[in-house]
Amino acid sequence: MPIVKDGRIIENEWTALDGGDPLEVAPSTPLLVTQDEFRTHAAALSGFARLGLKLEPGDAVEAIAADLQRIELIVLVLPKFNDGRAFSQARLLRDRHAFKGEIRATGHVLIDQFGFLQRSGVDAVAMDGPLSKAADEAAIAKAWEREVARFQGHYQPAQGDLAQKASMGLRRWARSPAVVGLAAGAVTVHEVSCAGAWAY
Repeated sequence: MPIVKDGRIIENEWTALDGGDPLEVAPSTPLLVTQDEFRTHAAALSGFARLGLKLEPGDAVEAIAADLQRIELIVLVLPKFNDGRAFSQARLLRDRHAFKGEIRATGHVLIDQFGFLQRSGVDAVAMDGPLSKAADEAAIAKAWEREVARFQGHYQPAQGDLAQKASMGLRRWARSPAVVGLAAGAVTVHEVSCAGAWAY
């Protein structure tokens, strides 16, 4: 399964516990556990130097917020292409909880979602499917670079926007102040509006 991170293919160094006993795994092993395994084996996992956490779409980010300082990798699952909960989880991890580790998306990920995943805070994607040839891996890496650079302006701020040019940021067209005129002792209000919408 090719993994693309920041536009390059990397090897997967993480071992999934997958229902096993952490006491049977060397503590030096980078270990990936589910939220349930993290709770069930809390004492045994405290001896591992490198821990990763796999979150299912229904798992609440807030439930593991207090433990994020121990987590190096978070894997988010996309069960199907039109399930956007992983995007929300990534955004919460980065923006609300200031998670600095790797966020990896896996499951039913489409290449044209790469840019949106990156803007949500995802920096790696594990591509399922028979894409093991070097040519295919290179194509995936190029697709990551292409998709994250495809749009040069966005309506909403997101991860990485601080690196964009100032001209690519947002500005809000303000409603101009009301113009008040006096006519024969009566007050007449003339309001001029440019637009009350976000624009590039």
